[in-house]
Amino acid sequence: DPGASLPRAMSDRLDAFEGEVLTVLSGADLTAAETEALLASDPRWRARLARSGRRLRRPGADHGLSDPAHERAAIDWLATRIAELAAPR
Repeated sequence: DPGASLPRAMSDRLDAFEGEVLTVLSGADLTAAETEALLASDPRWRARLARSGRRLRRPGADHGLSDPAHERAAIDWLATRIAELAAPR
């Protein structure tokens, strides 16, 4: 729906996607704060991410993870999760 809000459009696409959803949220970031608020207030988002979603929260990190420690932590976390998902079952 071209007139749908961004959160609604994203939720529609997440519902269609059957894989694991990996999300990195930084603590000093308006977009991450808005995402956290959406997760707290929207049962559809909560249900979808509870089904197969994982989040990494990096308190103090900015949107671009410009601090090397935050960037490295996010890369390591994502690499571990992707390796787990790619492992034979």
